[in-house]
Formats: sequence, structure tokens, C-alpha cells
Amino acid sequence: MTGNVDADKVILRENITLAGGYTQVGNLTKSQNGTATFSTKGKSVMDALTEIFSKRLQPSITAQPSIGTFTLTGAGAVEAGTKVAAAAYSGATLNAGSYQYGPATGVTATNWKVERITNAATTQVTTADAASLTAGSDDNGGAGFIIGDAGGDNAVSSLKYRVTATHGAGVTAKDNLGAASSPAVAIAAGTKTKDTAAYTPFRNVFYGASDSKPALDSAAIRALGKTGKAYAAGTLTINVPVGAQRVAIACIATAKGVTKVINETAMNADVTSTFVKSTVPVEGANGYSAKTYNVWIFEPAVAYGNAAVLKVTLG
Repeated sequence: MTGNVDADKVILRENITLAGGYTQVGNLTKSQNGTATFSTKGKSVMDALTEIFSKRLQPSITAQPSIGTFTLTGAGAVEAGTKVAAAAYSGATLNAGSYQYGPATGVTATNWKVERITNAATTQVTTADAASLTAGSDDNGGAGFIIGDAGGDNAVSSLKYRVTATHGAGVTAKDNLGAASSPAVAIAAGTKTKDTAAYTPFRNVFYGASDSKPALDSAAIRALGKTGKAYAAGTLTINVPVGAQRVAIACIATAKGVTKVINETAMNADVTSTFVKSTVPVEGANGYSAKTYNVWIFEPAVAYGNAAVLKVTLG
């Protein structure tokens, strides 16, 4: 025989008997003065040496397949009455997962399903046989949506979307020495889901000063400044200009509302008692169904002759 011969090409014809006054050679063990059989028959020299000197570790699945980013444009808290003509959702892809020692899992998506989820129902929007999901939109059959808290046609108090990806099984994972895992480890075929954030409604807090005293109705309240978010305990600052004839703060009636008003330009005088509380039905955005608000009003006998800064505490 001439030349070089690879150890993985040389095949052992028989098993090897371990004997002698030792207990271990590499990964092989026996009793101190006993014997043991090293099963090498039919194995290559490379395999035998590997079994002696390299500990074979079976792999784990380090990450299951998962759906990447899936979003709903504009989702989040919006003022009750906000109209959404068509809800636009993003495309999505399936992350293939991973094995501890490789190889690439080979997992791919075969089908995608998008569902609309509201407080009232779950409705399938689309389905497609594809490796990835294409961005799309949902106009509710042309009717669109109203994000609301008081019912009404096409009104929902929660609107989000769920995508479900169906995928096949992965290839068999390798062990740390590059052989097929035994017992076989592989990602199973299945489905993965992901939800977008949801549209939800809130009622604004309105506040500010006006240079006239219109009828105290929904339109007058909505003409004031607004927080642009749901009621929360804290403080508001009202900058009252010269000539103002009314200062108003309006909060949804289910909230505690105004607990103190300080005039910072009048030596921090507590002027809470000068405000008169009343109730007014105030509409949401786009004329959406009114809810009862508590409104605190101060109307000076004479219009403000000097600018003032009022600090309002909401409980």
C-alpha cells in the first residue's frame, strides 16, 4: 500500500477488548482489573478514535420558529370617535429557529392567515400560500371602523390583527461532532402566531381660557385645549391671556377631576373655590356619542387685566 489513507476509510473488522489494570481510556471505562468490549466492528478508525477522545453531545433546539415584526399602522390609544377608513397591517416573515450545533433548520412557512380581532368578533381577513406575508389592509367591507367606547355602527372598542404562519418540519439537528442526532432532534411542523398592538379609545381632558363666554356645551368644551390622552392624575398648566373671560377644565365624569387650582402669578394663591363645577355631555371626535363630563368654570366679573398662570391638580 502506498500513499496516504484516510482514517475514515480504514474499517475495523472486530470489536476491541479493553483489558489491564486501568479504569478509563478517554470516554471508555471498565473496572480496575476487569475487561470490557469496545464495539468497533464495522466502524472506521476515525469513528473509533472519535468515540474514545471526543464526548458526543446531543443537541437542543435553541430557538423555535417565530414570526418577525407584524404591526398595525396607527395602533394605540386614540380619542373615542377616531375613524379608521382602512386598517393597514405590515408584511411578515418567519424566523426559521435554530439548533445548538447546526445545521440551518430549513424551516419555511407554507401558509399565512390574517384575522381581525375586535371586542365583538374574530374575522378572517385573508389567507395566502406563501413563504412570507405581503402587507395589506382591511376596510371592513368598505365601512371602515370607528374606535369608540359607546357602541354605534362600525364602532369597536378594540381593533387588532393576528397573523398565523403554518410551517413544515425542520431537518434533523447535528450533534457536537457533526453526526445526525440520536435520538433524532428536529423542529416539528406546526403554526406560529403574532398579534399587532390594538387601537383602543380614550376620552380627552379639555382645558384652557377663552375670550368669550359661549354656551357651555360640547362644542365650547371641545374648542379648548386637550391633553391628547386618557385622564391621568397629575398637573395641568393653563396660561390665561389678557382679556380672558372664562377658564375651564373638563374631565370625564368617572374620574376624580380637579382637586386644586393655584394662581402662580398671584403669590401662589389657592383659587380652587372660585371654580364652579357643572356637568356637560361632551362628544368624542367626529361627533361621536357624548359622555358626561364634569366641568370646572371660573368666569371673572371683569375680563383678566393681566396674564396669569394657573396650575391645576387632577386627583
